[in-house]
Amino acid sequence: MDVPFSQHSGQTTGFYCCRVSNLLIATTALVATAGVASAEITLSGFGRVGATYLENRFNDTNSNNIQDAGEVNEKQTQVEHRMRIVITGEAEAESGVTFSAQTRIQADDAATTAQDTFQSTSGALYAPAYRIGYQGLSLAVGNVSLVEETAGYAAGSLGYTGFMYANPRAFNGDANYGNWTATTDGVIMLTYANAGFKVGVSTSDTAAGVQRNVASASYSAAGYTVAVTAQDSDNNDQDFVSLHVGGKVEQIGFAIYADNYKNGTNGFGASVSMSVAEGLNVALTANTVDNSVGVQKDELFGVGFNYDLGAGVSLGGGVASMRGSNYAEMGVVFNF
Repeated sequence: MDVPFSQHSGQTTGFYCCRVSNLLIATTALVATAGVASAEITLSGFGRVGATYLENRFNDTNSNNIQDAGEVNEKQTQVEHRMRIVITGEAEAESGVTFSAQTRIQADDAATTAQDTFQSTSGALYAPAYRIGYQGLSLAVGNVSLVEETAGYAAGSLGYTGFMYANPRAFNGDANYGNWTATTDGVIMLTYANAGFKVGVSTSDTAAGVQRNVASASYSAAGYTVAVTAQDSDNNDQDFVSLHVGGKVEQIGFAIYADNYKNGTNGFGASVSMSVAEGLNVALTANTVDNSVGVQKDELFGVGFNYDLGAGVSLGGGVASMRGSNYAEMGVVFNF
């Protein structure tokens, strides 16, 4: 599964009490007493390689799997690969306050022609994320997203790439959903976690000056999780409320997602999974957004598997119907 290290608005109300000044004041006391006691830098990451098939594939510039004007057909079967290196620097003060900064280097097969010519992204460093934490309280600044970090965001992942989730908004490039590097001037996020509870608020401004305020709350106990997220934006079409419920009943795991956007679109999705043999997990996932573009419905459903080969290596694959087109993939992921 491909999960980013963190990625990947409106008039402030009393409920969305997450303006920049308030969040900074909330952590001033933590920083003021910090004397560094230890520090380290670590490297981690993964590689993946496989093949994907998409019926009626095209260069999807809007990342919505629906062909738009100017998007041309490509080869249906393509080799897909990615390498990601995550760089994390951490320090802990004598008071127990922790500090971290994180970025990543990533290169992909960026095929953009019908012949599937091997190309790579620049491999440049991504925008960094900074965190200060103390006993469950955390302040994060930069390339982070409260929406992505709320429980259940990426539940129901299929295949070796994570090509589908119970949440139809997850990792699909929808800049209206949460806070993304390419469309924001950075995020300020404050969270607190304790005994299964987690609450958070964040604020950000897009490059166009649109402010987005997000609040979330989740609770996990006895193997079950409930999470609620809400966004208030200067652009009313981006306002939404979402709900995630997940857990496990005997040997069957499940995830349910639903949201309501002020622009009139409602998202819904569900997933069930189970272990069918040692190291082998199978999942069935479906999701939809109740709007349509032309004659193509925004509906997806598929089945996927992951087989643990040990030592951080797994084999994954899946088949699906994605907005009326057949999709299939298979590949390996190795963590390091």
